[in-house]
Amino acid sequence: MSGASAPATTTGACALGVSIEQSLISLYDQQLANVTSYADVTRAFLALRSASAENHLPAFEVCS
Repeated sequence: MSGASAPATTTGACALGVSIEQSLISLYDQQLANVTSYADVTRAFLALRSASAENHLPAFEVCS
């Protein structure tokens, strides 16, 4: 993110975190179809998606 500035408030940072985690979840959902023949990559994507959906996103939602 060249030239991007940090959010001015904690609430703003948390709102940005919500947006980023939602984007990451969508990215994993889209890319899972492309890695079905790679079990290790599929497991990694599923673990990362789960961490985003079940841990990171709820934490950012609470503070935003």
